Amino acid sequence: MIGRLDHGSRGLGKPAPAPAGAGFFSYCGNLRVVPLDEGFIGREYPPSAPYEVAREKIREFAEAIKDESPLYRDTEAAKAAGYPDVIAPPTFAMRLSVLAQEAVVEDEQLGLDYSRVVHGHQAFRHHRPIRAGDVLVAVAHVDDIKARAGNDFLTVRAEIGTAEGEPVCTATSTLVARGTAEEGEQA
Repeated sequence: MIGRLDHGSRGLGKPAPAPAGAGFFSYCGNLRVVPLDEGFIGREYPPSAPYEVAREKIREFAEAIKDESPLYRDTEAAKAAGYPDVIAPPTFAMRLSVLAQEAVVEDEQLGLDYSRVVHGHQAFRHHRPIRAGDVLVAVAHVDDIKARAGNDFLTVRAEIGTAEGEPVCTATSTLVARGTAEEGEQA
């Protein structure tokens, strides 16, 4: 299970003694790492704030990933290829995926200890290219929570679409909370 912090009833003052058998990753001072509730599987979060895709943001992103395709920079080249405006590189969808993940990560009821999290995997399924001028929203879904090899894995799916409801991309991320699995739950 994914780890979360539990401050217990002692507050944040003097640390409580560690329970017998508690290791560093399962107990640290008065903060205990406790499993996330698998009942969060299937939870859907509200849509992110609308994000307007600007030509300049697409160009900056293409430069950052060193992709020189004219489809990402030149409106005429994009139109000649059949697009109404410049399109974004496929991984531009990560920007929207992160907006969706924020809702999950910041969910106090879930209680994910983000200081232990690394990004484990990312996949995109594009329904159409992201284009300059799109106004997009992302809706996060918790698809899975599982423990493996002493680490916990949280799978978050972001359904990215236009504000009008047209599907654009499905982004699936796996977040790994390191060293948080309960003893005996390791695969």
